[in-house]
Amino acid sequence: MKFVDDKNKDVKWWNRNYFYIGTIAIVLLNILLFAFAGDRWEDSYPVGEGNWSDIFYFRPTIRALLNAFSHSNWQHVLLNMLCFAGVGLYMERKKGTFGILLYVILGAYFSGIAIIANNLFVSYHGFSGVNYFLYAILIIDYFFSFRKETRNKTNIIWGAIILALIYLAMCFDGGTSTFGFKWYPVDLMTNMGHYSSFVVGIVLGLIIQTTRTLAAKGKIK
Repeated sequence: MKFVDDKNKDVKWWNRNYFYIGTIAIVLLNILLFAFAGDRWEDSYPVGEGNWSDIFYFRPTIRALLNAFSHSNWQHVLLNMLCFAGVGLYMERKKGTFGILLYVILGAYFSGIAIIANNLFVSYHGFSGVNYFLYAILIIDYFFSFRKETRNKTNIIWGAIILALIYLAMCFDGGTSTFGFKWYPVDLMTNMGHYSSFVVGIVLGLIIQTTRTLAAKGKIK
């Protein structure tokens, strides 16, 4: 089924889309954590103020992962999950259920480390860092999907729709309490956590696509 698995991939158990259960699970996890554990539940795992060397310690690393699944209020969690759902459904179709779960874990880790390294503290929270990490990977993936050997109408049309929605998400101006839009990607440009995560996603996306291109040409195995 072309709307369940990308026809360009050789479907195996590890890259199969199990009817979008990965995206649904992440959305439900974040909503249920906020509903039952409240905001700042991750503060029960304190690590104190950070510094450049702290990012290599075990406790700040775990805290970086936990922070992504904590939110300030219902607007915060629902908007983040709405943004994630669009990107998650698109990527789960192409990367599989285990793939989207791996990307979320990597996004929570790498975006967390990038934020800690820039801000030098670990008290931030919210899933938007993961979202921007995924936005970047999706953008790179979309542009590489125009290659002749991987091009297909479903990916191009669906990808264009998701990119438009990503642009709207980046134009959101309101944080966790208000709601508004700008004509430019203010949410990306004015939030260190967002653009740090986005840059990490761009780098990883380019590495993945470059490696895949070289492998397809037989230059690497």
